[in-house]
Amino acid sequence: MEDAEVIMYTTDLAGFFTYISPKVESITGHTNTELIGKHYSLFLDPATHQELVEHYTTQARNNIPSTIREFRITRKNGSRIWVEQQAMLIWENDQLSGYQCIVKDIDERKRFRTSCGCRSRKKTKCRYGCSPSG
Repeated sequence: MEDAEVIMYTTDLAGFFTYISPKVESITGHTNTELIGKHYSLFLDPATHQELVEHYTTQARNNIPSTIREFRITRKNGSRIWVEQQAMLIWENDQLSGYQCIVKDIDERKRFRTSCGCRSRKKTKCRYGCSPSG
C-alpha cells in the first residue's frame, strides 16, 4: 500500500479554519485558500459532526492535550473517505485558543482491512493473515 497523504490545519475554538497546509487538496479536493475561514463541519455528515463536537468538547473540558479519531469525510467531488485525525489543544497566554490537527488519509487501509475481514491495526491479530500495512 502507498504512504497515506497527511495534512495539518488549525482552527479557532469555534471550529473555523485558521491555517491549512497546501496538501489539503490531495485529500479533500479543496484548495487551502478556499477553506480558510470555513467551518470544519463542511466535510462531515450530521451524525459525525455531532460525535466530533462531543469528543472535542470533552477534550477541551478535561484538558486532554492530544486525541486521535477515525471518521469519514466528504470530499469536494462528493466521494467519502476515511481519515485519521490527531487533534492537539492550542494554548495562548494560558487560554485555550483552538486546535492543531494532523489528518491522514487512511481510506485504502480501511478498505483493505474490510476486504480481508481484518479489524485490527496489528498484523499479528488479524485472523486472516493479512497485513494492514501492505
